[in-house]
Amino acid sequence: MPGRKGLFERVHEHRREQERHTGLLEYQVNSPAEHQQSTFAAGASIRISGVGLDMQSISQALGHAPSHTHKRGEFNLLNEPYDTDMWILRSSLDGKQELDAHLSWLGAALLPHRDYILKLREKFNVDIYCYKTCYTEQASLDISSQTLRIFTELDLKLGVSLIFLPEGDTDPKNANDLM
Repeated sequence: MPGRKGLFERVHEHRREQERHTGLLEYQVNSPAEHQQSTFAAGASIRISGVGLDMQSISQALGHAPSHTHKRGEFNLLNEPYDTDMWILRSSLDGKQELDAHLSWLGAALLPHRDYILKLREKFNVDIYCYKTCYTEQASLDISSQTLRIFTELDLKLGVSLIFLPEGDTDPKNANDLM
């Protein structure tokens, strides 16, 4: 089917672009066997990037060890040098949890350090990366007003990467190329 190949190529290209910018594949695309057991995968992380990040100070101030760090000039998985330093903290929840739960986890971890994060924003790029990969033709994205506080209090925009891989549109041969 021509549409199927185009879908996987677009998802794969999106993943390469994600890797190019952050060094990480921040979202999850399950194999066809795995996705038959769930209807979605979700997650969220805070990303702090720029030149001259003090990784240790950020970790101490936020009270969390990062999920990932890299420094400008180090090489990513595509063997290309990173343009900036980056400090990332991912929600520690399982990908089977709703996006709202991941954002709540980040809110609990970050909002007590609001002033520090706002100060970081003066010098560095700070964002919250959210994703939801759906394995059905229809899916919803529900985020409570309480959870949305993380965006308003940290003065960040809400952006969500949504990938839909409906049942029957996953060819195991092509899906393995996404792993």
